[in-house]
Amino acid sequence: MPVLVSNDGEPTNPFMGSLQASSVIDDYSSELIPDNDQGVLWGSPRNTWTGDLQPIEVNHGLPRHVPQWGLGFKHWIAENYLKFTRFYSQHSSLPSRRAYCDLDPVVRDQFGQPALRITHDWTDYDRRSVEYFMGVKRSIAREMGVVDHWEDSPTPHYHVTVHDAGVHRMGDDPKTSVTSKFGEVHECGGLYAVGGGQFPTLAAYNPTETIMAMAYLTSDKILGRV
Repeated sequence: MPVLVSNDGEPTNPFMGSLQASSVIDDYSSELIPDNDQGVLWGSPRNTWTGDLQPIEVNHGLPRHVPQWGLGFKHWIAENYLKFTRFYSQHSSLPSRRAYCDLDPVVRDQFGQPALRITHDWTDYDRRSVEYFMGVKRSIAREMGVVDHWEDSPTPHYHVTVHDAGVHRMGDDPKTSVTSKFGEVHECGGLYAVGGGQFPTLAAYNPTETIMAMAYLTSDKILGRV
């Protein structure tokens, strides 16, 4: 959600800083989310990325009333660019039978092997979760003295993250999972597939440290420690 802050406030300088120096509000993440009428069970951090709004990127996300080129565009950018900020939320994804991977029946690679096909659609729960946090971000913007804000659709027609997970999900039942909780492939004992593909769900945070923890668990299993 891009936000344009009040003329009376300090410049936000959206071009400054590195991406790792983001600001995060973490009081509604994971199980900390309060009870709500939308039925959202798992929360999300709300964050803004330092240095994430370089001029070209801002041009790709302007509100609809701003001209996309010409003198009007030039004047609007000159007057407003230094007052931009943007809020993000990264929601938990719950399991759904509408999201799965299989082998494409038509597309093949140069070796004749079928390509991986990814089927995905946003669920009603996904939509309600995004809408809930849109409301939270609006309240923060009002406290900041917002003069304008705009939002994307809660169910956009594109994939909005690179934290892909769940391709070979883990579980106890070989009929509904690919690996055990230790990452051992059900159909081939001694073969381990370790990584984000094991996740049956994706939490509201980046998966790297969880993948590392599961890799340690798999190593302990191989070494006979568990």
